[in-house]
Amino acid sequence: MNGQIKSGYTGNVIFRRDLIERAKLRFRVELGKSGGEDSDFFSRFFEVGGRIGYSPDAVVYEQVPLGRTSVAWLLRRSFRRGQSHGSLLARRGRPLIEIVLASAKAAFCGAGAALFFAHAVRRIRFLTRAALHIGVVARLAGFREITVY
Repeated sequence: MNGQIKSGYTGNVIFRRDLIERAKLRFRVELGKSGGEDSDFFSRFFEVGGRIGYSPDAVVYEQVPLGRTSVAWLLRRSFRRGQSHGSLLARRGRPLIEIVLASAKAAFCGAGAALFFAHAVRRIRFLTRAALHIGVVARLAGFREITVY
């Protein structure tokens, strides 16, 4: 919105600690095995006036464990990201509207996956996006968050 970055990933962010200390922001350790701690932390960071910048020249290296290179893991992780996003959407206080919107998006992505069935990359891209929206619906409907780590 307005070019503002509202979220980040802990592996590639740098910030001043003074705002973190003043607002007493901490990562929620209970999210450590399910994921979502980055989204939660940076959402709260933004809400208390934190700003996140972007550097197109920054380079970040991260080793990816072999277990995280399968389509099954990508689908689970996408679903879990959707649950995290659903938690943020729940604060808006309009869960039925958000469930309808996310369901429509999931259906659209499912149709896209079917349409591109013969094209693996496009099909998987649509499937992972559908999993994200299904995760949003699951979280807003009150389902327990899954563990992916």
